[in-house]
Parts: sequence; structure tokens; C-alpha cells
Amino acid sequence: MTGVAVGAQSVTARIGTVTKSGTVEVVPSGTIAAYYGGSYYVAGDSTGIQTLNLDGSNRQWLVRVGGSSESYTAPVWGPGGTIIYPGPQSTTVNTSRLFTVKPGTAPALLNQSAASNGMTEGWQQYNAATGRTFYSAHAAGATWALYWRLADGTISQISPEPAGTITWRPSPSPDGTKYAYVTTVNYSPVIKVYDLTTGTMSGWSVPGQLPTWSPKGDQIAFIPSGGGHIYLMNTDGSNSHLLSSGYYQEMPFSWSSDGNWIIAKSNTSNAMDVINTSTGAVVHLNYLQSYYYPAWK
Repeated sequence: MTGVAVGAQSVTARIGTVTKSGTVEVVPSGTIAAYYGGSYYVAGDSTGIQTLNLDGSNRQWLVRVGGSSESYTAPVWGPGGTIIYPGPQSTTVNTSRLFTVKPGTAPALLNQSAASNGMTEGWQQYNAATGRTFYSAHAAGATWALYWRLADGTISQISPEPAGTITWRPSPSPDGTKYAYVTTVNYSPVIKVYDLTTGTMSGWSVPGQLPTWSPKGDQIAFIPSGGGHIYLMNTDGSNSHLLSSGYYQEMPFSWSSDGNWIIAKSNTSNAMDVINTSTGAVVHLNYLQSYYYPAWK
């Protein structure tokens, strides 16, 4: 058999009266960083962050960390092939800090400033066009707020909402001139967009969580609060529509670099699903059931 297009196809082989059926999958090319939750079948298996090809090959450990909370372990790709991830600040302090790591190196704190000490940091996204790392953070007893970090280590808080209003889970546009984020209206999470060029916030909001900007710059993917179907909308909030009828957990998902696919953790099969963003067609990657929070490169 020869794969000619991305997708899944059932096949049946026959020899005399004996038949055997199965499914052949062809997946897009790409590499993901993801949290590996360990295998039930391997005693003492480690948990932590790995990189691997989408077909399951070339698995490499980056860091071994405990826990399975998305706020502690969701990785993203940073500059120069590094991975930025939230991890426990220590074994005795119940906060997370952002770390950076790459193959063959030890993890290091992303933010070295004294102002970051004691902060809980997470929901990070790196923007290559500006060299900024957008992320959410809060001090003990405070609400989540938005920050960005420049390549030189300078940290600034960005405040599209009134003080004390929860603002988190930022996702910058590819050119870095805007970012989508989550806030609350009448105690319900909604998505808005802030324009850094004009200093204005969108006059619209769309109910949802985890806005994730397309690399093409034309759409934002999101998911309902608590999980559900994945939706797409235009970057002005219009044309919100269903992408996939599958049910997905409220946890980080990722676009492919060309903007043609989304990879997300299925809440139904526990597989990683690769979803075509034009047709909604799904390929189930059942061999990645032990992985969570994928970041595509």
C-alpha cells in the first residue's frame, strides 16, 4: 500500500478463507512537543515533556516532571527550538513558574526578575514576529492578569480590562499586533481581541475558552468552557462556526504551521485527533493516547 493523502482508510486482506481487517492512517508531517502522562503498561514509567514526530517516531525526553495539570505541564515552542513550559516552583511552594528547556540542557527559569518571585505563571504563547512571550500570571490572592516578556528579559503587564478583572490565556496574532484573550462577562468566560497598534479592545465578545490564533492570521479557534466541540471564527468575531463534532477537553490544542490542521486531545477516545480546518475531517492518532497538550512545529 502507498499513502497518497492524509486520512484514514479501512483495509481487508484475504488469503483463501482467512481475512484480516484494519485501518491505515496517513498523517501530516510535523513535530509536536507534548506532555507524556506515562504508560499504564510500563511499571514506573516517567511523566514529563517529550518531542516526537506526528507519526510517533523520534521520541525524545526534554524534562521529566510530575503531575498532569495543564497549568503545570503544557509546553509551547519558543525561540531557537526551545520549549517553554510551566512547572512547579519547588516541592514545597504550590505555585508554577515558566521554564525554558531544549534538548541536552537543564531547565532554567524564563523570568529571572525579582518581581516574578512568588507569582504563578502559565498559559504562555511565544510570538516570533516580535520576540515576545505572552503569558498569564497572578500573585497569591489576586486574579489572573496578562503579561509579555521581551527577548531582553523585560517584563510588562498589559491591561485591556479594568483592574481586578480576570484576563488570561492570551494568543497573539502571527504579526504580533493583536492578541486574543479570555475575560469574564456576568461570570461567564468570553473571548475578546486587543489591538496593540491602536490601543483599542474589540467591541464584541464570543463565549468560549482557549482562543488560539491561526498561523495564517485569518481565524481564531476556540472551545466552550468545560470542553466540547472546537469552533472557528474570523478575527473580528464574525462567522463563528463548528469545526468538528468531536468532543474535546478544555486544554491546550495547536494549529499546524501551515494553518491547515489542528491537533487536539479527544475526550471521547482519549486519542490525539488531527482535524482538517477546511473540511473538519478527523484522523484519530490512537498511538498518542498517553500524550496531552500538544504544540505543533
